[in-house]
Amino acid sequence: MSFSQNAEKATRIITTILAFSIGVFHLLNVAGVLVTSAMTLRVVHVMTLLMIGFLIYPKNKEKLSKLDIATKIVGILVSLFTGSYLLGR
Repeated sequence: MSFSQNAEKATRIITTILAFSIGVFHLLNVAGVLVTSAMTLRVVHVMTLLMIGFLIYPKNKEKLSKLDIATKIVGILVSLFTGSYLLGR
């Protein structure tokens, strides 16, 4: 397997885990098992969906360049750090 194929497979796995996690988080919140404030819910929601968006963005390319992968990583880190900052305030 080439670097690009490994990166694509890892992207699919991480995207699936994030999507499943945010779904479970929302179900637990709606069911009342996990009670959070509206601000926390919104920050976690936006942070996770931004990470998923950055992961799946250049979907029409067959082969990702290293610049595409670096852009994905930077976008994910920025959304993660921004969300963590907002949750810590």
